[in-house]
Amino acid sequence: MKIFYEVNAPDGKIIDTILLIGRNAESLLFWPNKLVDFFVSKGYKVIRFDNRGLGLSDWMPKWNKNNAYSLENMARDAIAVIDCLKIDKFHLVVVSMRGMIAQRVAIDFPSLVKTMTSIMSSAFYFDRTLVSLSNNINFRFIKIKLAFWKKPLSIERLLKMRLAINQLWRGSGPYANRIDDEINSLIYEIKIRNGFNKDALKQHVTAIKKSRSRLDELHKILCPTLITQGK
Repeated sequence: MKIFYEVNAPDGKIIDTILLIGRNAESLLFWPNKLVDFFVSKGYKVIRFDNRGLGLSDWMPKWNKNNAYSLENMARDAIAVIDCLKIDKFHLVVVSMRGMIAQRVAIDFPSLVKTMTSIMSSAFYFDRTLVSLSNNINFRFIKIKLAFWKKPLSIERLLKMRLAINQLWRGSGPYANRIDDEINSLIYEIKIRNGFNKDALKQHVTAIKKSRSRLDELHKILCPTLITQGK
């Protein structure tokens, strides 16, 4: 698999390296430039990359459940980027499904990870013993999918669907992105990068199911870890 990555670094001294891994079925553009610029302004080199199956990384046109990739494969994609750039240690900042990938990275490559910040993630999304999404959020997500997914996805419909899903997960507040910035990012992804793969969500959910739960392994994560969840 060819993995597309991007490096942003300060002009002066580099304090440390941060690896950003974004949300399920989202490319590196999930991370706002203003966040990347903030880290760079503080002296950090920031790496973000497209997970396999979307963006400018390799897709799998002949993907099926029999040859499906796993979170372990996706974790090694992240490490391949780190190896390519010859980085000894790094900080992980991750969201949602990528938090699950990060857990795998921290468990399998403990000597490489300095700290981990996990946002809105889980050890196994489909574990019924864990707190799940509210019925209201589940209903609204299904409603969005039914409204858009089965119909031909024009650029306009695709934009509306992505904006609706993004707003659903993000909620509201002073931290929310500007809608015009978000639209520009989505248009760039769809029309310029040709990076939107409508099958990526299905592939990434299958990777989660294939890898199953890491609850019994979380004690192996030894790096300082910050978990942010809910309100």
